[in-house]
Amino acid sequence: MHPLIASLIYYIESSKGYSVDDAREGDEKLSYIVEVHNLGMKYQSLNGEINALENINLSVKEGEFICIVGPSGCGKSTLLSLISGLIMPTSGKVLINGKEVLKTSCDVGYMLQKDHLFEWRTIYENVILGLEITKTLNQETKNYVLELLRTYGLFEFKDKYPGQLSGGMRQRAALIRTLAVRPQILLLDEAFSALDYQTRLAVTDDIYRIIKKENKTAILVTHDIAESISMADRVVVLTKRPGTIKNIHEIKLSCPERTPLCSREAPEFRHYFNKIWKELDVHV
Repeated sequence: MHPLIASLIYYIESSKGYSVDDAREGDEKLSYIVEVHNLGMKYQSLNGEINALENINLSVKEGEFICIVGPSGCGKSTLLSLISGLIMPTSGKVLINGKEVLKTSCDVGYMLQKDHLFEWRTIYENVILGLEITKTLNQETKNYVLELLRTYGLFEFKDKYPGQLSGGMRQRAALIRTLAVRPQILLLDEAFSALDYQTRLAVTDDIYRIIKKENKTAILVTHDIAESISMADRVVVLTKRPGTIKNIHEIKLSCPERTPLCSREAPEFRHYFNKIWKELDVHV
């Protein structure tokens, strides 16, 4: 199956007799849109069993931006696939809005390393692809797509083809395609890695603003420590395989405006960078 198609086919109970404390505890639990409990994942290979992830526990609040970093092969992308419901865990479970993830859902949108825009379709036709697949393309959703294109500067390019757009504009189109199906959660698997450095800086700033404006919960996997600090509310550091959570850093920066570019100028930035770099324990 084409990875774009796989990424697009995504589709409490209240109790009586609460005390005030029970109600507060319930509200606190419900504030987590994503919950990962004791998650483990093992693969079978020609060389035997591979233990990819082990005992992962993580809770993500609505509207939060989480970045996951770790050594190559530690299971970062596997963790996103488990959260999305594309694969099932060997042990543990994932909850979205309090319900266990047993299959893919439209509540979760997935952006991959490449934009995967179809070159033979216009930007507008690419953006509505998810709506066509989910059979939700109607006048209301068409208007929503056009509003997204207008708001994020691609309306005048809607009849152009991907090959006529810059790398940054293509990435914006890919995000709008993901937003078109109105997911609550965005999973980004090294979504900016294919861009050159200058374009990457501009695009991360651009995409960050869009995600925050649309009030989406985002989980980004990246190898770029600076990128993770500049974008995240919290940075999750994984160990080498089998991947477990080594540390979680709450990022607090004293900058006038919390955007990726401004964040890099904060005095605390280098301290977070040095801490995370040491925790990754990378040897070259």
